[in-house]
Amino acid sequence: MTGAGAGTLDPDTLTAALLRGARGSAARHAALGLLAEHDYWLRRIAHHHPELVRRDAETGAVLDLDWQLLAVRSATGSLRGSTSQEAILCVALALAVPEFLLDLRSAVTGLGTFHTAAVLRAVAAAAGHPELAPAADQSSDDPGGPDGPAPLEGAQL
Repeated sequence: MTGAGAGTLDPDTLTAALLRGARGSAARHAALGLLAEHDYWLRRIAHHHPELVRRDAETGAVLDLDWQLLAVRSATGSLRGSTSQEAILCVALALAVPEFLLDLRSAVTGLGTFHTAAVLRAVAAAAGHPELAPAADQSSDDPGGPDGPAPLEGAQL
C-alpha cells in the first residue's frame, strides 16, 4: 500500500519510522539518513507527497519510501528543488535503488562543505564503514556561511 490515508504526515515521526524500518539494510539506512540530515526531502514528502510513502495495508504503519516512484518522479522532473537539494536526492536514490544510475562527479560538483560531508557520511555508512566518514559538524567553514541545516537529532548515520 502506497500513500495510504489523506493529508500530510508528521515529518519527525515519518523520519523516525523510516530509519527504524531500514535498520537491516546499510544502503537504505544510509540513503534515509542522508535525506534526514539534509532535512528538505523528507519534510517535503511528509507535507506534499505522502503518496511516496509505503504503508502497511491493514495498520497504515509507515514501512518505507516508494523508492521506485521517487526515482521516476526525480527523473521526470516532477520533484523540484535547488541544485544541492536535487543532488542530495539523487545520491540517496543511488544508494537505495540499485537501478538508479548516477553521475557522481556531476552530482557532487558545487556542493558546499555541509552537503559534501553529509554525502561522504552516507557513502561510508552504506559501505559498512561509518568510522571513515567525517564527523557531523553543525557549522561550516565555507566563506559564505553554512550551506545547509544542522543535522536532525537522532538522524545520524
